[in-house]
Amino acid sequence: MHPGCIECHLQSVNEMISNFADIDEKYPEEDFIIWLDYAAANERYHQLSEFQSLISTLNSGDLLKITMNVNPTSLGERLSNQETSDELQERRFNKIKEQINEYFDDEMFDKSHITSKEFVNVIRRSIELAMIKGVRKDLYALNVLTFVYQDGNHKMLNVAYKLFGSQKEIEDTKASLENNWEFFPSNSEEIHIINIPNLSLKERLLIDSLIFKKSTDEIHDKILPFKFSPDNDLSKEILDQYFKHYRRYPNYYDINI
Repeated sequence: MHPGCIECHLQSVNEMISNFADIDEKYPEEDFIIWLDYAAANERYHQLSEFQSLISTLNSGDLLKITMNVNPTSLGERLSNQETSDELQERRFNKIKEQINEYFDDEMFDKSHITSKEFVNVIRRSIELAMIKGVRKDLYALNVLTFVYQDGNHKMLNVAYKLFGSQKEIEDTKASLENNWEFFPSNSEEIHIINIPNLSLKERLLIDSLIFKKSTDEIHDKILPFKFSPDNDLSKEILDQYFKHYRRYPNYYDINI
């Protein structure tokens, strides 16, 4: 593939998977980076099935990333004031078990995990099971990325696997990533949390103008007229995360012309 050249095709993920052998044949020397960016919370089983199907077609050197909704409220709201928290949690637990079926790990999770904090682990494990079921027996998969972030009212999970032809390749890559990339998960269960503040345009322009001039502590303690949290250490941590990620995430503003 020539650098700078982009081919756009209007097709579903299923169509892309069906046609992937042709794509692979067209670019036999290339490694592929594929991102399945899902948002619909009621289609998790279909999404996991597509992930499993696609990873089964990939080769050594390819990387597959998936984004899924991990907001537990998507499993149902409280039906009435009479429904207790325990009953709501039980109903959501039964819903996710039914929804993702064989991708739910009964041995690892019960209804106590269907919370805002723990539900992300349920879906992370379901992605891992889809990977295990799908990856070819002659290949090895390395979890190179796992992080969660807030997108409006919804919490989103991103997981990526890179495929290798040998265990030695994995060990060499792990050694390199552990030394050179702070977001590399130390184990399959580690999830990095990206906590980016919701800024107005004026606030963002102020912070951006200071990034290369002042330290985090000076900006936070002496310049900003506001804090990101009542907890001072957490507030500084959120600002530090903004410095790390401000180039990578979009902002949307209402503009009247």
